[in-house]
Amino acid sequence: MGTAPSPSSVFVIRIWLEPGAGGGSRRGYVEDVATKERRYFSVLADAAEFISVLGAMPLDSGREVP
Repeated sequence: MGTAPSPSSVFVIRIWLEPGAGGGSRRGYVEDVATKERRYFSVLADAAEFISVLGAMPLDSGREVP
């Protein structure tokens, strides 16, 4: 007896350093590969929120996915 595959999503995350006073700041974007929807962020937690909402799956920091 088989089980139904769990839904999955693929995301691309790009992070870069923008030069500036005090060492600059980190910026980035996260993109849903299927829909091409992209969200820019300066706080990594915003990327995790975007993935959680679009992927309809909660992200649990520090826990491995089985």
